Amino acid sequence: MDFKPSEVQALTRGMVREFSEKEVNPAPRRPTRSRCSRRDPREDGQLQILGLLAPADAGGAGVDTVTYAIVIEELARACASTAFVVEAHNSQCIFPIAAFGSDDQKGRFLPSCPPAEARDARGPRERGRADLGSLNTTASPTATASG
Repeated sequence: MDFKPSEVQALTRGMVREFSEKEVNPAPRRPTRSRCSRRDPREDGQLQILGLLAPADAGGAGVDTVTYAIVIEELARACASTAFVVEAHNSQCIFPIAAFGSDDQKGRFLPSCPPAEARDARGPRERGRADLGSLNTTASPTATASG
């Protein structure tokens, strides 16, 4: 097996590393809260970092998972919280819709997920609980008007 990155992956690594060093954490010493940029990732539309896993026909970058991991790794070198925001939006919002959504869901939600309109929203809470391991909410089918 050859684990050498492809030419595109190598170029992507260099581009994201340069971006991270200049824009995300321009004065790296020790990664601390005060060192990370407070940038809104939606401003980074040219790199499409919030649309990495969205298909190209939905306005995303449509990258493979190895390239995606390289981007997250390079962002995390500069600022872990920035990498987390990008990872959460791509892995927990875009990917499930792209991989498992119906055609209707893909048509409605994917075009608004990439950079300019990013609105990833998760609500892992129950009355006073934010611990994901202790949630008790369950989903069940409901009767429809036709059934």
